[in-house]
Amino acid sequence: MKLANVFKRVKLWDLYLAVVIWAKREKGWEVCFKKEWSFVERLKAMKASDLVQVMVNSLKAPAVRVNMHTFGDIIVEDGQIVCIGCAATNSICRIGEVKFDYKTIYNRAAVVKVNKDLLVEFEEAIDNLRKGELRQYNNLISRNKETHHLAIPEYPKTLPCLNTEDYEKNLHAYQDLAYWLRKRGL
Repeated sequence: MKLANVFKRVKLWDLYLAVVIWAKREKGWEVCFKKEWSFVERLKAMKASDLVQVMVNSLKAPAVRVNMHTFGDIIVEDGQIVCIGCAATNSICRIGEVKFDYKTIYNRAAVVKVNKDLLVEFEEAIDNLRKGELRQYNNLISRNKETHHLAIPEYPKTLPCLNTEDYEKNLHAYQDLAYWLRKRGL
């Protein structure tokens, strides 16, 4: 085989890998769970990159209307009851494979069958993550043996705060964080 043909094949393979990496990066991917796993077992199976990716994906396709000012509430709009919640609420829905309604939104811990204290710490940690406050996120996530492995090392970029009004335009920064963590095996 001529060196030129080898070079062409290597270049094509590099191009293929670049396209696959770009597609995965743009689409986002997450850890797959066994159906029978509990919420805590799913948290234990995750890496930090998985958790960031879950948050990103849960905000791209929210289970409840995004409102970063509450961990879960209901509003009445045009005579309809609408569940609202933040990045943490939507992440819980995605990890637990649940969708809260007006009967369950205030009872999130019971719905996902987890200790209420663990869920409150998890919600607060995700809330700090979406604000770009990694030190506070790490402080909260490291308190519990079920979640301490989800800590994020010092990140060289500043993360924007994800607000109700503009979170969609800033999600790319968190997608980049998930990618950065994944490259480091975290």
